[in-house]
Amino acid sequence: MWKRSKVTDQTAEGQMGIRKKSKVPGVMIMQFKEELPEGMTTPDFTRKPIALTIQEGKFAVFKAKIVGNPTPTVTWSRASEEIIFHPNVCEPKYDKTSQEHTLEGVN
Repeated sequence: MWKRSKVTDQTAEGQMGIRKKSKVPGVMIMQFKEELPEGMTTPDFTRKPIALTIQEGKFAVFKAKIVGNPTPTVTWSRASEEIIFHPNVCEPKYDKTSQEHTLEGVN
């Protein structure tokens, strides 16, 4: 069941977003089209990342599963800012077999 509400602020240049409650507790989905074409779905989590508190310099792994049609593009962010990836510090991965997105990094 989706809960719909209009977002009053601009979420992307020239676009208004529709906030939808995910099937996963604590997750909100932003949809930028009022109506979706037939056969298309709003992206949603089937498993969301778990918040971690770790010591500086320790290894962290975040995992998530997202579904939707067409296949969603996944971006990782922290405190509303997109994460900039550096191969020696933080690296996103995708496993086609498990359909799992993973972010591995050192704090």
